[in-house]
Amino acid sequence: MNKILIILLALMFLLVTLLNAQTTISAGGGQGSSIAGKVDYTIGQIGYSNYSASTGRINEGVQQPFEILILKIGNSDDPESPIIYPNPTFDKVYINLRSLDEAVFYEIINLDGRIQLANKIKDAITEISMSDLPKNIYLLKIYKSKNKFTTFKLIKIN
Repeated sequence: MNKILIILLALMFLLVTLLNAQTTISAGGGQGSSIAGKVDYTIGQIGYSNYSASTGRINEGVQQPFEILILKIGNSDDPESPIIYPNPTFDKVYINLRSLDEAVFYEIINLDGRIQLANKIKDAITEISMSDLPKNIYLLKIYKSKNKFTTFKLIKIN
């Protein structure tokens, strides 16, 4: 009887240590609660589950991408590459094209994808006023003859 009990306890201990219910390697997480309920969450989950009902749908563990994209660091030594300064800026940004031999246009786009400013570049050094734009991160796209030439990340600070 003693041997059976010891074997049973050892088997249960072994099974419990092999179970991996709700384990994950995550980058972070936390808890949120209110009168309506409580939520525990993790950042960096690998698996996910979908639940649907007539009242709604929930996706547990679905990761949303957070992308860090470096579009341009400084300015290239390439004579064709534009120089953008100052970045970050308070109100004005300058585009120095070094040479202006064809039609060049620019667009300043917010992170929602909405074009905030757009115009034709008429001079080799062009001043763009960003004073009416809120503090944010923007993309500055420069086009040569309607083809995208290069993209810069602009930071507008107050």
